[in-house]
Amino acid sequence: MGDRDDRPVVVDRRASAGATDEPPRETKGVEPSAASGVRPDGAETDAGRAPLPPVDFVSFVLSLAATAMAHLGLARDEEGRPFPVDLERARQTIDLLAMLEQKTAGNLTGEEERVLSQTLLEVRLAFVQRSRG
Repeated sequence: MGDRDDRPVVVDRRASAGATDEPPRETKGVEPSAASGVRPDGAETDAGRAPLPPVDFVSFVLSLAATAMAHLGLARDEEGRPFPVDLERARQTIDLLAMLEQKTAGNLTGEEERVLSQTLLEVRLAFVQRSRG
């Protein structure tokens, strides 16, 4: 492969990065993941498919919630069949959302906090209902 020192330098300039007295973080060699399917220019990655929405905290939370609902058998595949129920994986995904809520307390916008707490409530309720039969 090529020399890794010629890769771009990424500097974290988010407002949260400047909250301390330490300088912005630099990371050498960070490249977009080819597996993400997202092109830097925002163009479609697959013929006939719309570009993916921007990645932000709310879309991340909603993605985890959709995964939990799929594990609960409450989502359908491309052919309209429900996904198989997997309560263990659903619980793990719900635990990830709960961890996010705990670890991000005090660092979210009002909308992000509302979406996370409401989403967590909904997936927990769905889990309880599904696990009871």
